[in-house]
Amino acid sequence: MLDVLLLVPMSSNEGLWIDAFTRRTVTARIYRPLERARTELSEYLGRPVGFRHQGAGPVFDGQQIRGRAHRTLTAISLADSLERAGLSWRAFDPPDHDYRAWRLALERFRAERPRVVAVSTTYGVDIGWFVPFCALLRRAFPESTIVIGGAAYATSASTYLSLDADVFCVGEGEERLPEIARRVRDRVPLDSIPGLYLRAKGGTLRSTGPAPKLPLESIPVPDWNLSRRIEPPVDPSRELLWYQLETLRGCFFRCQFCTYTTLTQYQPQKAELRAERILSMGRFGEGMLYLTDATASYPVPEWRETLRALVRRGGSPLPIGAFTRLPDLDDETVELMARANVRWCFIGLDSGDSDVLRKMKKGTKLDQVTPAMRALARHGIGAHVSCIFGFPGETAESAVGTRELVSGLNDAHPEELPVFVYNAEPFRFQDLAPLAEKGVASSRPMEWSCDRVLECYVRASRNRNAPVSLITPYAFRVATSDPRFATAPLRQWVHRFLKDVERAVAVFLSSELEGKKLGPAELRELRDLRDRILPHLPAAPRNFEETTIRKAVRRLRAPLERALDSEWWHEREGAVGPLTRSLLAVSYARAFGDLRGAAETFRRGEWPSHAHPIATAPGGVEAVRGQAAELIALERTRNRKGARSEGAVDADA
Repeated sequence: MLDVLLLVPMSSNEGLWIDAFTRRTVTARIYRPLERARTELSEYLGRPVGFRHQGAGPVFDGQQIRGRAHRTLTAISLADSLERAGLSWRAFDPPDHDYRAWRLALERFRAERPRVVAVSTTYGVDIGWFVPFCALLRRAFPESTIVIGGAAYATSASTYLSLDADVFCVGEGEERLPEIARRVRDRVPLDSIPGLYLRAKGGTLRSTGPAPKLPLESIPVPDWNLSRRIEPPVDPSRELLWYQLETLRGCFFRCQFCTYTTLTQYQPQKAELRAERILSMGRFGEGMLYLTDATASYPVPEWRETLRALVRRGGSPLPIGAFTRLPDLDDETVELMARANVRWCFIGLDSGDSDVLRKMKKGTKLDQVTPAMRALARHGIGAHVSCIFGFPGETAESAVGTRELVSGLNDAHPEELPVFVYNAEPFRFQDLAPLAEKGVASSRPMEWSCDRVLECYVRASRNRNAPVSLITPYAFRVATSDPRFATAPLRQWVHRFLKDVERAVAVFLSSELEGKKLGPAELRELRDLRDRILPHLPAAPRNFEETTIRKAVRRLRAPLERALDSEWWHEREGAVGPLTRSLLAVSYARAFGDLRGAAETFRRGEWPSHAHPIATAPGGVEAVRGQAAELIALERTRNRKGARSEGAVDADA
């Protein structure tokens, strides 16, 4: 028997239409309009527009950007822990799988008879996606102990505890997963392992109490060579990877929308130790190194010492991307970053309105933007910024301020373009975010926030100096895969190309949003964009060639897709249209191979519930809510104590 089967899923696109709220908000108002516009652009160009696969990158000066292979830090770190513990393990870490693909993969692993099936929820966009996923696990491995971990409990603790699993691991898993596996193997109770919720025979849960802090310095840098033994296998010596590394844990600050400070206690590390961990990553292979630290640049003196230690050793062997804060990006620090081989920094701008920033408790000010951009441009470091629309207290005016801030970030530096890409998202509550503790409601519906995201997309597309939106197809993946293109001059080529793609998508998008056909001016602009885009696209794959059958299928699908999109746009709670019911039924049959369940899905207009039976029994919902409230309270208390002991504060600008 196998000791542990480790699974690291990424939510599939099915999550975009299975959940009714997501379907009628984010999907209907952001993703579907963008997908339609991108499809129109692909048809206009006669080439696919998307750089998802490793051989599909754009070409510049005869060099094709190499795509990176998929591997997660969770898969590597937990596999490394299991390996060090001497346990037998298999790990499956695919880039994306829908439910059907997962069902078939799980059937392949069934012969291994794993004692423990461990699942990380960290890479799931929506915790609800894991409800049907756990049902697939229970069918495939009825005799295994199913262990759920990862960060999703911070989003919705009640959904997390409703999953059909036996053990819920709250907090770090590097030491506890091997210990759980050993005890399951040896048939020893788990009650003395802290930080777990254990499913009793009757289905109820019991807590083993809060877990103590796991010191980061006690965890060695994981062995990324294990990628060769994780499925699908990746050879670091031959393929590019986006390596990830922790050099500190937790967060000093308490931004009101963020769960970093409540997921784990703040653990700063000494500069020499941080530098040593970074330098050790050079032994694995080519690629980029992403520091997962919540605020790598804080405190600034310690960050500078880390950078100086790297400079003394010749700089990081891998180009670095790191989370930073606006106040930390003074010229001296940014110069050290460049010398140490930091090539990307991730900055939470979050709002272009001072009042909203104060409500967020960001600890940053708008007048810090200009000097930070100047320093980044001067030293050739690219930036990825993020912003939020719909935070409680947001107004139409503050949303415009954010949109204009994003659009004009690079205007003062047209030759250097410090900010390469931006991410704009509608605000969502998370159970362990500090804001949730206050019971503050958003002043704007999700639909309003989604519309502001698209407005920002269109506005920024008109300024060729503006950063590229993250929802432009695979923009960030293109820019951070191939280390040859991490330097400022080559990065500019990539930026110009992706801005042309973004603008072309926005032309088709604007036509739909405004309900107008493309006019002469738009057609001229598209011709110019096409002439700039096509020279950088690789040859179209054979299966993209236009055929009579392909055109006929597209003509048949187009009106059905438009009708389906219209259903989602106008859907209200409980009012599910016939096409949506059909899609849900077909997708359910495909996922589970269950025609009876598919018929029930069509009748109800939703997938059957796959939550643990205790959660759907009379009184079960209230019981789960009570346990979720207990989990949230325990985690807030544990991490608040840890934060106070380390000096963390509520920052207020």
